[in-house]
Amino acid sequence: MFKDWIVARTKTSIFISNNDGNTWNDYPIQLDFPNQSFTQDYSGDTAGNYSVAIIQLPDTGNVFVYVPVTRSPNDPNQGSCVIFNNQGQYWTFQSITERGLGVGLGGSVFVKSFFCNSSKLKSIVGGNTNLIYCAGQNLCRAKSINADGTAEWENIANGNIKDEPKPSDLHSDFWDFAIDPLGWYAWVSCDGGVYYYAMDHEQSTVDLNSDEKYLNLNSGLHTQHIHQSFVAGFSSSGQVHYGYGSQDNGGWQNAVLFGDDTRWKQIGLGDVNIVEGDQGNSQFILIGTNLKTAVMAGLDLLPPFGAKVGPIAINYGSSGSFQFIQTLASESPSPFLDAVMLTTLPLQYAKAPASETDILLTNVPTDLGSKNGTAIIRNPAFAANPDINASMGVGWSIEFDNLPAGAMAFWTSGGHVDPTYYLLCNGLSGSLATGILYKRTKSDSSWRQLTDPGNVAIIPYAAGQVQHGPVFVNPYDPTVIYVSCRDGIYSSVYTTAARGKTKGGLTFTKDVELTNLVSGSGKYPIDNTFPGGNGVYVRHSNQSNLNAMYPVSWVAFNRFKPEQIVASSPFTGVFFKDGTKKWRDLSDVLPKPFTPVSSVNINNQGIYVTTEGRGIFLITNY
Repeated sequence: MFKDWIVARTKTSIFISNNDGNTWNDYPIQLDFPNQSFTQDYSGDTAGNYSVAIIQLPDTGNVFVYVPVTRSPNDPNQGSCVIFNNQGQYWTFQSITERGLGVGLGGSVFVKSFFCNSSKLKSIVGGNTNLIYCAGQNLCRAKSINADGTAEWENIANGNIKDEPKPSDLHSDFWDFAIDPLGWYAWVSCDGGVYYYAMDHEQSTVDLNSDEKYLNLNSGLHTQHIHQSFVAGFSSSGQVHYGYGSQDNGGWQNAVLFGDDTRWKQIGLGDVNIVEGDQGNSQFILIGTNLKTAVMAGLDLLPPFGAKVGPIAINYGSSGSFQFIQTLASESPSPFLDAVMLTTLPLQYAKAPASETDILLTNVPTDLGSKNGTAIIRNPAFAANPDINASMGVGWSIEFDNLPAGAMAFWTSGGHVDPTYYLLCNGLSGSLATGILYKRTKSDSSWRQLTDPGNVAIIPYAAGQVQHGPVFVNPYDPTVIYVSCRDGIYSSVYTTAARGKTKGGLTFTKDVELTNLVSGSGKYPIDNTFPGGNGVYVRHSNQSNLNAMYPVSWVAFNRFKPEQIVASSPFTGVFFKDGTKKWRDLSDVLPKPFTPVSSVNINNQGIYVTTEGRGIFLITNY
């Protein structure tokens, strides 16, 4: 909408009205011109923004409509618009060469027009009439409009991306841009939140300059895409310490000062996919984009003498399956954290400065440097030597190096003395990919297969992604397991040892009640992972492709009451179970509209709910 003119569009046509929409004239969008053709809507990356803008020039009254398109082929990389001249009833096009398209990670391409209602602003393009083009990572404004509608463009703002010569202190991947109608402020929304630039409202033109810097408005903005959270606490009633990791906004923790003042403190990094700790140890929290880029941080208390905090590289070439063995309520925690990891031997590290192309294999512990293949390794004092490049493997030793084929992820339970390991391997059930679950303790001589893929078809673990699931093991009771399968959510049933046998066994049955809660009684798909968007109805920038959630996105267990269980779904909400009682649906207490729940935690103080886009919440009195 611009003054008396309104424009609307479909994918293939524009519709123009200058009588409040009582009548419309429609015009097919022209994509083919002599020696140049275009494609619509950047369908491979921005999922159909259907952007359109209209302006009327104050001096001539001419009306122009702008539609962003992509050149075919787009080499060299440039932005483009097709332009409709309403007076001449014809289309033309223009390449925008100030910056190339930057849509690979979710930046949006769009055009917008603004008429700023201020008597102090001259009625010219660049004054109170503004036409803006976004190339995904950069913003351009039309300084003037030619007789055919093409514009003279200038760059006005840029994301902080690699090799950008004039960054504007804006996070990358722009979603939207707006100008205050009075000409006081400009706003940019992007993957990193909302940013603003204060303009001089006394000037004769709206000042938008790429030399100026934008300020962020993210304090208190509860729109963070949180992939995982962690709750620590060494007593059942003491102060809870917790932290979380978010997409684009980094890792955060609650810093408790002098016991009664809680503040949020940013730990670091940009994208955080991994958040780990020991619920029985309130000293540490670990965050990471992946295992090559991580940060070891202390919570509010000073870490023990000898612990090393700060940026670390944990491992190279790992599948990403890493965790700390959880401390039972009946045992003392490892002061430096007891870490276990699935990796590929020989263990590798990088000579400083760390580089993926400068990997050395010398001076590592003998068994970690001489053996080959996939293994689970353990470091019972991880925080003493957390960085693989500094320690060169000191502290790590092999737990198991005779793993079944296709090992992808693992989980532990039962405390530090003799933990039980559960290993997920990718396999086949006929031609269908599936996960196969195995079990072993340190004292066992071999791995024991628990699931038959013909009966329990576990959703397979996708290589190259950071995933939480599809197996959820109670870290305090190794007989309690939940599994996300192709046809529903399954739970374990423990059978005591028969006469003359030394060990009982685990079998799995479908938890029909939980399956119905997770799937909305069959409304939502249950047979695959969910990345948070489908590329058609949800924009690409709202997706989390490298953190795909399973239909049951998380299952957590109360350390002090392990029979208390909380489960979550990206589709429907949060559910609680106390021992043998039925599942209770707690979803009604969550904010509306609903946003996917990515993880949950539980302790005696409540249930912590982590969401993709709405922050973190605490449920009490349930």
